[in-house]
Amino acid sequence: MKKRNRVLIIGKCPPPLGGVRIHVARLLTALSRRHFDQFDFADLEKEPLRILLRQFHFHRVIHLHTSNPYVRLLIACICRLFRKRLLITYHGNIGRYSGLKAFAETLSVRLTTIPIVSNNDSFFKARSLNPQTVLIAAFIPPLPCNPLPEAARRLIGQLRSRYPFLLCTNASDLSFDKSGAETYGISGLIRYTGQNPLIALVISDPTCRYRRFIRQVIDPLPDNIGFITGFHDFIPVLQQADAFIRHTTTDGDSLSIHEALHTGLPVFATDVVSRPEHCITYRHLSTLEPTLMQALRNRRPAPTPPTADTVAKLTELYQKMLQQ
Repeated sequence: MKKRNRVLIIGKCPPPLGGVRIHVARLLTALSRRHFDQFDFADLEKEPLRILLRQFHFHRVIHLHTSNPYVRLLIACICRLFRKRLLITYHGNIGRYSGLKAFAETLSVRLTTIPIVSNNDSFFKARSLNPQTVLIAAFIPPLPCNPLPEAARRLIGQLRSRYPFLLCTNASDLSFDKSGAETYGISGLIRYTGQNPLIALVISDPTCRYRRFIRQVIDPLPDNIGFITGFHDFIPVLQQADAFIRHTTTDGDSLSIHEALHTGLPVFATDVVSRPEHCITYRHLSTLEPTLMQALRNRRPAPTPPTADTVAKLTELYQKMLQQ
């Protein structure tokens, strides 16, 4: 096999945690387990651009994973220049940006050989820009997880002993949308939960940036709120909770939602994008109360939806492009 007849997967892996990083790590592991060996990996965090450019020469197909619209556009232009076939997985919702970022996103979709999107809203928007757009779910089932640190287990145990119901959510980092609102809406969730004596909320905050931000905007922190910081797997948190809530202002095909459904938890999510089946969607927290409490009181394991074989679809796409 000639080395140039290979796929170069470009992205970042944990740590730190984040939906895109976890997706890339699971994809690399799954490809190896399925004995698909026609790929190499380049870490955007560790390899400078000149090294990446050198690797382009030895690969026919490039598959890029990044949330940075400027990097996507740069790689798309380079691939056009060197006549490489480019796949870009758009993990966030198409149309989430404004200004220069929106322009970069639009142009990268046009220049990419096959854009890959993960929800219906993004599919229709991207398809109007590039007819080759395909819809492939981003969720890859979790691998065996590490147990939670002792401090996190102790925190969850304390909250469970003091409150009837435990909600969980997460934020890979502190970020704001194009309107300046918190992307993950954590401060709104904290204020909402702080007024409900029956519910506790545990927040996975691996970077610790959110906890520092919350200390500046909410003081004192309600007793029914807990933060788990540092590198940790989210699945064990889901396994200890009664429900998962995703209070985002913009989104893609949320990995955490799929993990929660896979675990059998009730899932509550804002209706800012199309959500998977079995999600309970809402527009504002003020409209959530009756539905949330009913679901918590009548908790039954949520039906686990069938999992699309994302890795099989990507492998088929790789093989098709390598043969062209």
